[in-house]
Order: sequence, then structure tokens, then C-alpha cells
Amino acid sequence: MCKQFYKIIIFFIIIIMVLLTACIQPSAVPATNASSDEAVEPHFSQPTTITHSFYPLAQIAQAIWLGTAAGAATRVEATLLLENKRIRWRAGEIETRVLQVINYRAGMLVSVTYHYFAQADDGSVYALGAEVNNYAAGQMVNHAGSWQTGVEGAAPMLIIPAHFAVGTFYTAPQDMPNPVVQSRAIVSLTQAAVTPSGAADKGILVQETLADGTLEKSTYAEGWGMVSTESNGEALTLVLLNRSDAEPSALPTPLVTIEAEAEDLIDFIPSGNWVVIAKDVTTISTAWQNYQSQLVKDQVPSPFAAALEAALMQLQTSAAAQAAVATHQAANDVSATLMDLMAL
Repeated sequence: MCKQFYKIIIFFIIIIMVLLTACIQPSAVPATNASSDEAVEPHFSQPTTITHSFYPLAQIAQAIWLGTAAGAATRVEATLLLENKRIRWRAGEIETRVLQVINYRAGMLVSVTYHYFAQADDGSVYALGAEVNNYAAGQMVNHAGSWQTGVEGAAPMLIIPAHFAVGTFYTAPQDMPNPVVQSRAIVSLTQAAVTPSGAADKGILVQETLADGTLEKSTYAEGWGMVSTESNGEALTLVLLNRSDAEPSALPTPLVTIEAEAEDLIDFIPSGNWVVIAKDVTTISTAWQNYQSQLVKDQVPSPFAAALEAALMQLQTSAAAQAAVATHQAANDVSATLMDLMAL
């Protein structure tokens, strides 16, 4: 009788423990941090003050990555916008910083995306959504890849934790339909990282598993953020980062000349006066040659110098052939690349 009584007591204790365990499970998995911050739902009292040393978003005015994707030259421009966006989550709203990211491939617009970021009270940085506008042949075709916290079960996605440890630090909530990212993990705390100013003292390697199973590896450098990323043969490298507190510098005369002549060409090419067009192209080429001796002194990143060199060669070839469309595109490429150089 006594043994039966104890068995019944133990049975009810087990039932109670199971019920208690079920009750304390969170309704959505916020973020799984490989460090001591594991499974802690973020709080945002000063969300727009994003000062993480490996993701210093609030200190960045503009950043540019160059590389290749699908066998074509790729350019990605990121600009921190002045206007913030408020996003509803739980019973309140979170104010986020908005990062505009424009993606070009082979000179054509691929996408314009608005990413929403916030820093939690523990110092971790979260993404709260993205508005994606995908383009084809110059026309916006869809919004594939868009998502927002609070919509269809989506929760803030941990981009980079406050404290580093090797291992998975984010897993998409099980009740979130069609997550863009399945998981994020730190795979190295001693990753070699190269910035536009040279080798960084500290770097980490983050591996991201996308919804389709694709693995994307990104290197982050202290004080810079993401300096490189690669996936399925596609690669991007940070070549320019303008900080919001940087003081403007005087522009070299040759670059001013090239910019002015390129803008003249863009306006003048439709006239079909190839004598004047050829003269402008010669002026641009001469100004670029005059700037060669100053390239090293100005510490111009080699990808920018190579891109401008290629655009100038295309401009010369197209103008010599009197090909209006190609010359116009080359003049645009010269102007766009030059704006990057002038922003250094």
C-alpha cells in the first residue's frame, strides 16, 4: 500500500513538472546567443544608439562594397538615412535606424532595400525587418525577401551579439513562416580581416544559413563592421567607408576636371557632335594621367582605381567608334566611380 502511494505521488510530481516546463517556454524564440546571453528576449530603451564596435552603424554615413556575383561585376552601396522608422512589436513600438542598400550588377540596378536595425540594452544589434524592391530591366518587379518584426510571427533577428563565443547565436523561431535566415553562428574569433585602411587588429567570421540552405560567410572587423562576404562563388569586399563625423577634404584638381567633363559628356552625347565629344574624352584621359602620381599619396583603394581605369578605357573605345549608347553608359560609369573617389 505504501509503495503504491509513493508511486502515485511520484507520478503526479512528474506531471506537474512537465506542465510547468511547458508553461515557461517562450511563445517565440528571440535569439540564441552562444555566450551567456542565451535565449534572452531583447529590450530596447535606446535602440537607435548603435555603437557596437563590430557593427558601428550610427557612425557610418556611407559604405561601398565591390566584387562579383553570377559572373558579373557587382557594386553594393549602403547609406544610413536620417529618418528613423518605428516598428510595432509586442505591446509597443521600437524606433529603428534605416540603412538603404542599393545593389548593382553589370551596371544594372538589381535591388533597393531598406534595412531596419536597433541596438538592445545589452549591446547586441538586431534587424527588425527589410523592405526589398527587386528590379529587372530597370523596372521594379517584386518585393521578395521583405519581412518585418511583428508580422506573421517574425521577431527581431540577432545580427551580432554583445559578447562573442564560437557557436550558433541566432535560430529562426519555429513558428515564423518563411524565414529569410535560418541561423547565424560565429565560427572564428580570430579571423584575418582586411579593411580599406589595411589589416585589422580584430576580426570574427560569421556563417549565415539562408532559407534555401545556402551558406554565407562574412568577416567583421572591429571599428568597421562587415568588410567581406562570400557565398556560392560570389564575393564582396568593403572598399569605402565614410564616417558621419569625418571632416571633408579638398578635392584634387584632376578629379574635379574629370567629373566636370563627364557631366558635360552625359548632357552633350545626344547631340551627336563627335568632334566635341572626342575633345572632352581627351581632356578626361589627360586629367587621369596627371593624377597617377597622386594616387598612392591619396591612398586610393586599388578597386576604385581599377574601376575608373576600366570605365575610362570603355569611354575611349566607345567614343572612337561613335557609339552613342555605349559612350553615354561609359560616361555615367566614369561619373559614378569618380564620386566614390571624391568621397574618400
